[in-house]
This record gives sequence, C-alpha cells and structure tokens, in this order.
Amino acid sequence: MAYSDPIAFFLTWSTYGSWLPGDERGWTDTGRGYQLPNPELVDSSSLVMNEVACYLNSVERQIVEEQIAETCDHRG
Repeated sequence: MAYSDPIAFFLTWSTYGSWLPGDERGWTDTGRGYQLPNPELVDSSSLVMNEVACYLNSVERQIVEEQIAETCDHRG
C-alpha cells in the first residue's frame, strides 16, 4: 500500500562539536558520503572550534522534546 503522506518522521541531529569530522563512530562528508574514523582529523577539527562542544543534559533534552511536540501540534 502506498501512502500519500508520511506516517512518521525520524528527526536526529547533533549539537555543536558533539560529532566532529573523523569521529570514531564514522562521519559523513558532503558529496563523499560515509567516511571512516580518523583520529588526526578529530584532533584538527577540535582545534578550530569557536566554542566548547554543546551536550544537552536531561532537562535540556526534555525542553527540546516538548518544543518539537508543541510545534507538531500547532502545525497539525
């Protein structure tokens, strides 16, 4: 059966500095696709960051979740 509208969306993103190019989990390079881990690239990427990495705590994650739900409700 084909659906005319999506039945769900899976949204995911990283915060600033939490998944750098070369990361041990692998990473995606625009135009080149999936790339293998590269510790030297992680080191050089971290040196050019303008701010410290941003990691959300449980309260901040809850705020983001509530805002997404509110936006979904508003937009139907």
